[in-house]
Amino acid sequence: MNKVYCRLFLLWLSSWVSPVCLDAQTTVDVDLQEFLVDRLSTLTQAQSGIDGGRVIVVETETGAVKCFMDFVFTSDGLEVKPDVDVFVSHPSALICPLVLFAAFQSGRVFPSDTVDTGNGVLHTREGLVVRDENFRRGGNGNLPYSGALVKGSNIAVFLAAQTAFRGDVAKLYDYLIDIVPDGDKVVYSVADTLNFDFPLRPESNDYIAFADIVQGRYSMSLPRILASYNVIVCGNDASAFTFVPPARSSLNDAKLRGCDAVKVALEEHYDRAVRAYRLPPHEEMAGYGAFMEVASDECFLDFCGWYPRLESQYSFIISLHAQSSEARLRTIYKIAPLIAEYFEQQ
Repeated sequence: MNKVYCRLFLLWLSSWVSPVCLDAQTTVDVDLQEFLVDRLSTLTQAQSGIDGGRVIVVETETGAVKCFMDFVFTSDGLEVKPDVDVFVSHPSALICPLVLFAAFQSGRVFPSDTVDTGNGVLHTREGLVVRDENFRRGGNGNLPYSGALVKGSNIAVFLAAQTAFRGDVAKLYDYLIDIVPDGDKVVYSVADTLNFDFPLRPESNDYIAFADIVQGRYSMSLPRILASYNVIVCGNDASAFTFVPPARSSLNDAKLRGCDAVKVALEEHYDRAVRAYRLPPHEEMAGYGAFMEVASDECFLDFCGWYPRLESQYSFIISLHAQSSEARLRTIYKIAPLIAEYFEQQ
């Protein structure tokens, strides 16, 4: 029955596609969506606390939409929602790697620079607290910025942003938004396929301190997050960014600057997370998972990744919503490989 609903949903969607946009019937992979419906149906609220979510898959190079769906779990199982609203924003710690990338893009922070992250807990001037992933085990001490994502160091990313933007949050906003150029292939192909009109620049958040942005309390739409990661995966316009001045140039810096630095860090972070959660290794894909608790009984589990790891063909984002404190980050790392699994079977 879920397969029938999925096909009916695609027929409904195609009726909304404008004549000048991508043809949803030729770009969307119906089999992929049916595969995901079948596999995601094994999740239940009782087992994971998940009550719904969104999935977007695009071709890395062209931005053509291969899958998009908004789904909920009901007493009857998984249902694909007929009204797709993937441009809804929510706080997400997927922003953290983008903040580090923006800091590198500023030209004031370099991957090989070392920073003291202390014992894993940092109190800011605004009275906020920034914690590293391992703060209960004493933190990371001295750490190169290139190792911030691998070690789960929010403090390193926070200090990179502070250094790069000299305490000016507005500048960080601009860099985060401008990672994705106007007319970006991913954002616009999703918007065209869904017949959406949306602002080139998202509505500005109320003032948020650096510490909150780094730790995910900054809202950005899923297509824009996916497009931003896609820039890193593709290395789009990387030659235009000058991350390492000639006086500090070295073989190590040259290999780790800009997009490459963040991409390598994301790959290492993914491998480390898979080992930590004792999940089957998947060396052909990579990405970043994030947990964001927005209330005592509500959270988001997000993952943005690409496949294959080398010369990526597909980029994707998965966002799961849970009205339960029982949801765990391990869940999203367990689900993410479904995308790679499908394409490996083709």
